[in-house]
Amino acid sequence: MSKNEFANSMEDFKSDMMQFLTMQLDTLWIQRKQEEAKRALAIFCPKCTRKHPRNECPLHSIEVCFVCEKHHPTD
Repeated sequence: MSKNEFANSMEDFKSDMMQFLTMQLDTLWIQRKQEEAKRALAIFCPKCTRKHPRNECPLHSIEVCFVCEKHHPTD
């Protein structure tokens, strides 16, 4: 292998490594943004979409009707 071939191989290797690292950083950046979005939405209740603790959802206090399986008072 000549000096020029070796230099070209090293340049190709450097280029491949830079591309790989860029792709990995992009993936990590996307995952970070998704986690930030999840944390931002975590303050809202998934059932009623209001801002309160999950265990204090007003929908938890309403019993489910065994006839129609809807959330309404069963009194």
